[in-house]
Amino acid sequence: MNVAIERLLIDIENDVLAAQRCGLTGVLVHTGKYLPEAVASASGTPDVVPDSFADVPVLLDA
Repeated sequence: MNVAIERLLIDIENDVLAAQRCGLTGVLVHTGKYLPEAVASASGTPDVVPDSFADVPVLLDA
């Protein structure tokens, strides 16, 4: 999938990091549009970066 890094930064900033600012766990799933450089360029770090969305319920119950 060819996704611009700017779009990925918006996803990270407006979804994952915004959730953290609201006191929620910030989860960024390795998907087809995951780019390590987008994570490195973000203003924060997700709490959890699972390989699959199927892993999320288990991670959040821990």
